[in-house]
Amino acid sequence: MPLHPRLRANAGARDDVNDVRMILARAPDSGSNFCDHGFPVLFRAFLASMLLTAGCGRFDFASLPDGSGSSIDAPIDAVPDAALPICEPAGCTVASSEADYAATQGVNGWYYGYWWGAVDGDGMYDAATEFREMVAPQGVWNPPDFNPDTQSPDFTWAYLAAWGGHPGFSPMIKLPIRRWISTVSGLASLTVYHAKSDSSGGDGTRLIILADGVEIWRHDVDGFDGVGVTVEIPVLLHVGTKIDMVLHYIGDDAIDTTNFTMIVHAP
Repeated sequence: MPLHPRLRANAGARDDVNDVRMILARAPDSGSNFCDHGFPVLFRAFLASMLLTAGCGRFDFASLPDGSGSSIDAPIDAVPDAALPICEPAGCTVASSEADYAATQGVNGWYYGYWWGAVDGDGMYDAATEFREMVAPQGVWNPPDFNPDTQSPDFTWAYLAAWGGHPGFSPMIKLPIRRWISTVSGLASLTVYHAKSDSSGGDGTRLIILADGVEIWRHDVDGFDGVGVTVEIPVLLHVGTKIDMVLHYIGDDAIDTTNFTMIVHAP
């Protein structure tokens, strides 16, 4: 089994939040899981008042204020500023991985790095401590110890470009990570695209989206699928929220060149 990022348990989750989680597990009226169909407009406002980060039934408990005066106790119509759209008008864009791409770390909030799985003793990516920055002397991002000689122990297929990148499995596991750090607060939607760039074969790739270390979406694309998928992922952002796009091999990294991009915009 290939290594993959896993969730870290949040020991600070409160009992009242756990009770609310069960209520929010299904969207009202539709009876469908909100991860499959997105949030109905009225239900989205309700979620926003809870200050929860949406994503496949998992919530960012750390985003809830401490103490008894939590937003759970507030009236539903008392929507905090952080729950308003990130920008106006509807659909306005605040970040684009492709349009904002640069050969300098931090430009427009984007950072380019990797997880060095081969030297990680527990085999789990910790977004808080294990994001290592890449370098881009030629305009393409590689690990700083990258050696282009395929016979070198420092060679890796892992890299990032404006349109996507490639995961690294052999001779050592290095997974490229495209990171965006939010400078805004509010409701947002992530438009995520994932497809094979080289669709001539291989066993495909996996794209994992994390919000502050919590997985909110994952998708496996077939090795011959050059069309892929484009999805909308609702999320509640705060200033400093870290969105990681982790590109993972599936069985090995043969023919794994992959398109993956993200646009952050108002819902």
